[in-house]
Amino acid sequence: MDSRLQRRTMSWLKRTTRRQFLHIVFFLAMTWDCVVCHAEKPPVRAVCTMNRNGSQVKVLVSEPSPRHTHNGSPRWSNDGSMIAFDSIVPGTDWRLSKLFVIGVSGPFTGHVVDLGYGLTPSWSPDCSQIAFMLHPGNPDGLPGGIWIMNSDGTEKKFLAEGSIPHWSPQGDLIACTDGFSAHRRVSIIDVRTGVKRPILDGGETTPSRLAWSPSGDKIAFVYANEKKQESIRIVDLHDPVESSLTLWQHDDSRYPPDLRWPAWSPDGLQMIVQLGPGAGYGRGLYSLSAQVPSAPIRLRESDLRSQYCEAAWSPDSNQIVFISEQTQQE
Repeated sequence: MDSRLQRRTMSWLKRTTRRQFLHIVFFLAMTWDCVVCHAEKPPVRAVCTMNRNGSQVKVLVSEPSPRHTHNGSPRWSNDGSMIAFDSIVPGTDWRLSKLFVIGVSGPFTGHVVDLGYGLTPSWSPDCSQIAFMLHPGNPDGLPGGIWIMNSDGTEKKFLAEGSIPHWSPQGDLIACTDGFSAHRRVSIIDVRTGVKRPILDGGETTPSRLAWSPSGDKIAFVYANEKKQESIRIVDLHDPVESSLTLWQHDDSRYPPDLRWPAWSPDGLQMIVQLGPGAGYGRGLYSLSAQVPSAPIRLRESDLRSQYCEAAWSPDSNQIVFISEQTQQE
């Protein structure tokens, strides 16, 4: 059987001209190359800015370091000159995530600095330091938890166990969640002593960034009750249990909206959250009042190929920095 197949193959090759054979090989090579390229190109998550109403979208950076195209957790410095964010190479371990800072005003506009390994940066009010988290097993061999470093990446100092830090407006406290377990607590850390104390039960929901009120006496967070109904809540630190205010709640637990990343505007008027894709909400950014309960309103994408997520405010409340996830084009 093998010899018969071999004879047929040789007969076909004899009848095929060299040019025809090269055309076939070229076609197969191009087809395979397209398939491989398409399979190896995950969506790019670019760091972008836009006006408060969703207009004038501007891409700041999509690849801060070679192959680092999965960017996230952008945070604007309080002086408005810098934006910190994290980034990994798609398909790699979160322990390999790195922190970057890009200049957005002044003489260093557009300049990107690599600050080393870490996730979810948060600026101190005076912009001299950055709080961040590290996963256990990171390449530096440092303990997992919440760390503080100078804004140039030097003098890293372990603060406490926890994840997703958010520095208070006064600078004396850092809010965080306790790890990445399904059931978690919301805690605050004294920056001077490193002492951490829980302030309330965060319920059973995906760990997400917390948001301080501009006055520094309230915290907004995503909560899920025992029925898996997700909501955005605000609590007063002086009485976290009795002061709880629900800004919005989705009551149908069969289709959770996947609430994440609340961001409180510095003027105290507006909240931006990430929703989707469940419950009929397309994945994207939504705006709602930070003062009274209201329904979220979507900030429409300027490019239909993009999906917006993970937002934070500029210090003057006029702009929003966010992540735009877009499929790479051939």
